[in-house]
Amino acid sequence: MFVNTIVRTTKISGVCTTFSDVIATIKSLCAKLRNYSHIDGFDADIITLFKIRGFHFRSKHSKIMFIGSKSFGRLNGISDLCGKNGKMSNPAFMNVVFDGDKREVRSLYGKMKRLQERKTPLVENDYYEAKRWLGNLVTRLGHDYRDVYCRGTWEFLEMKGGSVSFLTETAWKPPFALLRTIQQHYPSLQFYFKAEGDDWDAYVTNDAERRYFPSRYIVDCEPDIEYFNTIEEAAAHLSAFVGQTVAPAWDALCAAADDWNDAHADADWPVAVKQIEVISNDEMWE
Repeated sequence: MFVNTIVRTTKISGVCTTFSDVIATIKSLCAKLRNYSHIDGFDADIITLFKIRGFHFRSKHSKIMFIGSKSFGRLNGISDLCGKNGKMSNPAFMNVVFDGDKREVRSLYGKMKRLQERKTPLVENDYYEAKRWLGNLVTRLGHDYRDVYCRGTWEFLEMKGGSVSFLTETAWKPPFALLRTIQQHYPSLQFYFKAEGDDWDAYVTNDAERRYFPSRYIVDCEPDIEYFNTIEEAAAHLSAFVGQTVAPAWDALCAAADDWNDAHADADWPVAVKQIEVISNDEMWE
């Protein structure tokens, strides 16, 4: 019985420039995994089983993401991002930027950086990246992690100019309550986010002015997932893929994707188009 376990390989940057490179890398990974006798019933048909949805999906770094059957743990560069039990359900990814008073920006960045550089996590937990568990940050800010949704971790922490940015990966939904908790501690800071999840099936941002997250459309087709600021850009990209002109209208994009999928029912990588909805902070759900 398969569970939604996200597994990645972190040692392929600059290698997977074509889809055939992706196939070769995953076959190599498959061979490594088969060397571990505790993995029962591992299916060698990696392309069918893992249903490749794209590489380069979550960050500016080249990575492969796919669905695995179990928690593979730490196997020669493979990182299980789902905690020790490997069972992250319907992962949601959220890019976050806080900006405002530079002193408060530096303070937030410093707290998070010190937490992730500790020898041991501030709060004992079962996440693979235990020092970057969101509950550590909630605790460091003086709150009870049981009162704030923090079922996940952060990564790619960066401070640039007057802002601090990071990415969260959580189960089921984004940690919107965490953003409010941070803002309570640093009242001068404003937050901007782009949250999405394939299984979660929602794509939202509060960046109405497009200061940090200008994309509004996603076209998911081989060999990568692409983000576009305008529907005209998205339509042009999809037109090139399907081989016919797609009008710059949402219904037309959806219809073109459905038609291509109907005509290529056996394709390993179905086409999908997604629209990033702009919501207000008042519309964020807990």
